[in-house]
Amino acid sequence: MPSTLYTVDVIIALLALIYASYLDLKKREIDDWVWIAAVLVGFPIMLYDQLVIQGAAHSYLLIISIILTIALAIGFYKAGLYGGADAKALIMIALLLPLAFNGVRIHPFLPISTLLNGLISSLSIPLVMLPLNLYRILIKKENLFEGISEHFVRKAIALLLGTKIRNPDKHKFWGPMETRTEDGRRRFNFSPSIESFWSPLSSGEWATPSIPLVVFITVGFVIDLLFGDIFSHVVKLFIS
Repeated sequence: MPSTLYTVDVIIALLALIYASYLDLKKREIDDWVWIAAVLVGFPIMLYDQLVIQGAAHSYLLIISIILTIALAIGFYKAGLYGGADAKALIMIALLLPLAFNGVRIHPFLPISTLLNGLISSLSIPLVMLPLNLYRILIKKENLFEGISEHFVRKAIALLLGTKIRNPDKHKFWGPMETRTEDGRRRFNFSPSIESFWSPLSSGEWATPSIPLVVFITVGFVIDLLFGDIFSHVVKLFIS
């Protein structure tokens, strides 16, 4: 059973992640004090719990988890795979809850499995977009690709990532998925810049849900606490 102090750190980390997700969805910006405040309160609690209460039984795993998470978090950020807030979220989790032993796991490093859970959770976007687009094409007989100059493969990718919108006002947290060439042709843009998500959307153009990764990290964190590592569950299904 988790100790009382471990539960306190879970609450601190969860509150920080939920509030950060709210800020990211509303302002596309997360104040650093969210992470700093969580670490200032939660890190001493983690150290006391792990080193004093638990008797340093897993101190070497704790150190590995923190170092590995910081290295991956910074490395992924430098590689442009996600934003600075996402890296800070993972580091915060590592400093408050570096280890977990609940559920099915390949390893006990909670921040790493949280990130993987979050990335797997982000696959929910294609799972929603594809049926929606197929319904509009096959049942409602809409021509979603009217005016789009693209080949079949890129159109198929578009069906997974976004959809053609009618009312931009109802798609507050969506970003543009189109660009125009010099000769005025409409093309899909699957790698929009962060700045483009502030651009106004137009009726009849394609857009994609612009859900920040920190939201999926929060979802991955909750899943990890409840069920463990999703990837480990998948591996268990194939080898059992």
